[in-house]
Amino acid sequence: MAIEPSKVPFEIRVALVNLIFDYVQRQQLVVQAMVHFRPDLIRGLEIDKILGINLEEEYKFFLEHYLGNDAIFNGIWRDEWQYYLHGYGCKLTNLKTKEPLEWDAGHPQSFYLGWFATHLEWRIQQNFSNEYIKICYIWLQSNALQDALDKLIEDGVLQNQPEYSGWFLRKENLDNVTDA
Repeated sequence: MAIEPSKVPFEIRVALVNLIFDYVQRQQLVVQAMVHFRPDLIRGLEIDKILGINLEEEYKFFLEHYLGNDAIFNGIWRDEWQYYLHGYGCKLTNLKTKEPLEWDAGHPQSFYLGWFATHLEWRIQQNFSNEYIKICYIWLQSNALQDALDKLIEDGVLQNQPEYSGWFLRKENLDNVTDA
């Protein structure tokens, strides 16, 4: 049952902002994997300029070893992650914990709400020592995650950026997350 976005409690919105921030930080592992496996995409979309890195070595290695090789699209990375390259993105799954992380090349700080939701489900199953996870778990027993995300969108804390194919957490709008 959907609730009015204005009825989403302040503590839930604060918890979600912090969990989204954590997810975007974790997602940087996928950005690193893409730098390694698909520097052509990172370079072509000028993400290297956003990251402030020089991709010439990775790009040269890619051209020499991977270009046209189907085997690159899935495998093990850093002996810790199962990777699966898709379109302009990559999904990583931790071999031990099964943590899912996913990113589509756009902007390193952009994310998809659905992939965040999948990661949140995983975190809820893993760890109740995090206060934000506890708060969300209790609230989500009788409410929909989408209602809370809709409230963050209404507050201007989450903003869709079509040019980057994803959502951004707008820290400058955090003051909009009030008890009102």
